[in-house]
Amino acid sequence: MTRKLAIMQPYFLPYIGYFQLMRAVDVFVIYDDVQFMKGGWIERNRMLVNGAPHWFGLTLEKASHKLDINQRFFAADIERQKQALLYKMHCAYAKAPGYSATMALFEEILAGGERNVAAMLARQLRILCRHLGIETELRLSSEMVKNAGLTGEARVIDMAQRLGADHYVNAAGGQALYSRENFARYGIRLSFLQSRPVAYRQYAHDFVPWLSILDVLMFTSVEQTRELLLECELT
Repeated sequence: MTRKLAIMQPYFLPYIGYFQLMRAVDVFVIYDDVQFMKGGWIERNRMLVNGAPHWFGLTLEKASHKLDINQRFFAADIERQKQALLYKMHCAYAKAPGYSATMALFEEILAGGERNVAAMLARQLRILCRHLGIETELRLSSEMVKNAGLTGEARVIDMAQRLGADHYVNAAGGQALYSRENFARYGIRLSFLQSRPVAYRQYAHDFVPWLSILDVLMFTSVEQTRELLLECELT
């Protein structure tokens, strides 16, 4: 029986393609023990403000850039920042059809008291998976037994073997990082998830794609969002 695996760094309220990848596999490893990359999607994302994409997120406590994701913490004033985020979300989406349900979900996501980046992001991913009906097994890479001396492709292959996976699925953007031939040497099939164009009505503005999953939920029902999760294919 085929056992599909995907591995991704934890993102803050990621776009729908992230959840398409999670849904497409049997096991999803939250890659939290790799170096934190400043300016990425770990502490921020985008929402719709007056018809245009707008950054929102949480700031981190100052620390060495060499630390791993699970060694980083959000700033001490995180509770104030959460309230500010809720207000921004309210201003941006108060008239959206899915506002009430999505705001309640957002409040649940922000309600946890974690300041550790990996712990908070893992929690929000689990809440969102439950909401979207994604039953994929979630694992933290920091809690796995693995060969710490390996990096890149070799580390991914090692993790796949330890989890008994014979099919590794990566986001399409990683095609330059991995070789089908190298995976095949270990009896592992390598595929890439390609998202099809996803569109839905956002007020009366031109559609702005690939915003946070919260934007999708603000304008579509949970059932419609679950259907959009199917708008992808493995290549």
